Amino acid sequence: RRVLFRSLPMAARMDGKALSDETIAQLKVKVEEMKERYGRVPGLATVIVTGRSDSALYVKNKRRVCGEIGIRSVNVDLEADVSQEEITQKVRDLNAAEDIHGILVQLPLPEHLDAAAILDEITPEKDVDGLHPMNIGLLAQKGRTPMATCCTPQGVMTLLAKYQIPLAGAN
Repeated sequence: RRVLFRSLPMAARMDGKALSDETIAQLKVKVEEMKERYGRVPGLATVIVTGRSDSALYVKNKRRVCGEIGIRSVNVDLEADVSQEEITQKVRDLNAAEDIHGILVQLPLPEHLDAAAILDEITPEKDVDGLHPMNIGLLAQKGRTPMATCCTPQGVMTLLAKYQIPLAGAN
């Protein structure tokens, strides 16, 4: 069997850090404009269950960038033995909080917790990771736009677009 490869542009060095810095600078301006126009800034709640150093570092970086941008960061740090009911109620409280505009539950969660049920509790409008079934469903439908998309794939697509990497016909 013969395999055909389409010709690709010469290898380009994609600088994710530079794109990140550019994005942060743009978001700082937008947050400042929101503050001036509406008298408040966006609020992001990050929910983490302690016990994983990799997750702790990831969330720490998210919280740091919120500070750089000017987004209000609400830190919800729960103990490893948190019950399903406790974390579910915490998410419900964050859904009801008017000063919280986005909720991120850091995955993975301990095995005794039902992550899918917890993610389902986040209202689609506050689901910054795009993991609520409604957002995933809208993403899968042609011509529909979810309220949020998963940040890592979105970051990859933004990077590819920035460097004008053609995707048509690529595997």
